[in-house]
Amino acid sequence: MSSTIVKVSGKTSLVALAAAFAVVAPASGASTPFVATSPSSGTPATIFRLAIPSRLVERPRGAGLEVILTRPSGRPRSCEEPWTAPKPRFDDGRVVFRLDPRGYGTRGRWCKGTWRVRVNSRKVVDDDQETGEGGVFRDALVRSRFVVR
Repeated sequence: MSSTIVKVSGKTSLVALAAAFAVVAPASGASTPFVATSPSSGTPATIFRLAIPSRLVERPRGAGLEVILTRPSGRPRSCEEPWTAPKPRFDDGRVVFRLDPRGYGTRGRWCKGTWRVRVNSRKVVDDDQETGEGGVFRDALVRSRFVVR
């Protein structure tokens, strides 16, 4: 897993530099495990389920989970705005996300095409008044996709 520094203010620390150089994972996400949704394809009204084995969602203390969906290529921004992130549910050794189109997009239906899904750990560190260091730190945990026909 690689660390990504979204914002660092103030002096750059050795830790921040190490984390910045750790971002050498391929852009394709090949090093991030793939977890299939259920079902893998559906209609614009389908509710997709992403069940991730809990061993894949290990994260730093105090970090939450964030789901990022990317609309199909060539589709308008209205396909993915506004977004209400699904809450994780813990079920039989898995972290489960229910991807409901009524919580995603202005029309309450998925736009047709292939949607990409990423689940990250996300930790916000308040800026330190003395050093000015802090920011939002993300680690890619899993990736997925589903197709809307």
